[in-house]
Amino acid sequence: QAFCWKYYRANDSKTDVDMRWPTADEMRSMTWQHLAAGANGLMYYMLEAILEPKRAGSEAVQKQKWNELLNITSEVKAYEEVLLSDTGSPVGRLPEGLVARTWKLKDGSERLLVCNATRKPVGGEMEVGGRTFAVQLPALGVLFK
Repeated sequence: QAFCWKYYRANDSKTDVDMRWPTADEMRSMTWQHLAAGANGLMYYMLEAILEPKRAGSEAVQKQKWNELLNITSEVKAYEEVLLSDTGSPVGRLPEGLVARTWKLKDGSERLLVCNATRKPVGGEMEVGGRTFAVQLPALGVLFK
């Protein structure tokens, strides 16, 4: 989600908190959570912010949200080689609230992505390929190693 729900649910009884724009941290977290959960492609819907500044709230909000999204997609682009690699070792014993995925690179090394899908810090132990690791992530945190 990269848009503000209030433009699509004008008659909804949700509170303003539910109808706001996602923060940059929330959009970043959602992006990496999808990739960790197995997505092999991303598409952001943010048409009103791109084409209609009034619907975005103002031209300043339009530019801010668009730039936040560009920063997130640039971060993902930096990991392109990893994200296009083969599936790595299985992940197990993941603490509640975390989602993770591994990739095996051409050189035989592995990369691990762990995302905290909650609004509170989460920590504990997890297994990757039979090895146990300690993990600690802040609210909506992302770890790529």
